Amino acid sequence: MLALALLTNRHTLSQPYMLIIVGVALNLTFQGFTTLFTKGIDVNSDTSLNGITWDSTLTLLIVGGFGLILALVLAPWANNLKVADAQLTAAGMPVKVLRVGLLALVVFLSATVTSALGTIPFVGIIVPNIARKLVGHDYQTLIPFSMLSGAWLLLLGDTIGRLIILPSELPVATLMTVIGGPFLILLVFKGGLGRGTETR
Repeated sequence: MLALALLTNRHTLSQPYMLIIVGVALNLTFQGFTTLFTKGIDVNSDTSLNGITWDSTLTLLIVGGFGLILALVLAPWANNLKVADAQLTAAGMPVKVLRVGLLALVVFLSATVTSALGTIPFVGIIVPNIARKLVGHDYQTLIPFSMLSGAWLLLLGDTIGRLIILPSELPVATLMTVIGGPFLILLVFKGGLGRGTETR
């Protein structure tokens, strides 16, 4: 009934992208609650930080650290993408190269983390959108703030997962799914996700 109400209201039906995003968020949220209440706690889950080794940590420190430093270096260039492509081209900036380069960096960082930790949903949606409300849209401030906030959010989620049902452990991915799904749905209905996409 909840899914039907969220998917058949006039706001969702009027914009197909909202229907798709809300549907995906609902699916992941319900999967999270299903795991939470029916399948029990799996301490060996690939989406738990319980199985992370020092080798994985060292890999993330080296490879991920390089990518994050590169992201900080490219932050001023990312701000230029807020300007129309025609103006950037007229100013002599390689717009397509810049977009592809930034996209490649995002894929590189995402793949590095996912290969070590598994999929942890919604961190990349929750943190940047909250960060924009707190520090604005300047990527030179937004990127480092999101780095620190994302790390703290993941650490907080993992700590809660380890303490909430002692001596078992709740995988951080399940916790983030239960929290992040409703956050994404709320963001879509408030129009924040659409505005963020336009500014990018």
